[in-house]
Amino acid sequence: MSESLTFSDKLGKSLKVGDTVIYACSLGRSPGLRWGRVLEIVPNNDYGPPHPTKLKVIGIEEWSHLPPRLQSRVGYLQFPSRVLLQDPKDVPKEISELLDSFVG
Repeated sequence: MSESLTFSDKLGKSLKVGDTVIYACSLGRSPGLRWGRVLEIVPNNDYGPPHPTKLKVIGIEEWSHLPPRLQSRVGYLQFPSRVLLQDPKDVPKEISELLDSFVG
């Protein structure tokens, strides 16, 4: 990753590798929110301006009847209006430990 690549969340906060975020997702047929960890900021060759970069993230799969778990694959977030930076002190311990356990 080039140090010149940046990505800001919906509130204009600059994100960096290792940050924990909440992002919009699809949960079956319903909209949802998902915890995630920023793994990399990469060029966005899919859309370009006004979104020149995208985030590579690992997320947490959460369903009400199952315990939280890491997603089976990484994903890419392209739209800043669908991402919010989270203060580490506000992230539940179980979620933080799961994200910390990711080896990619």
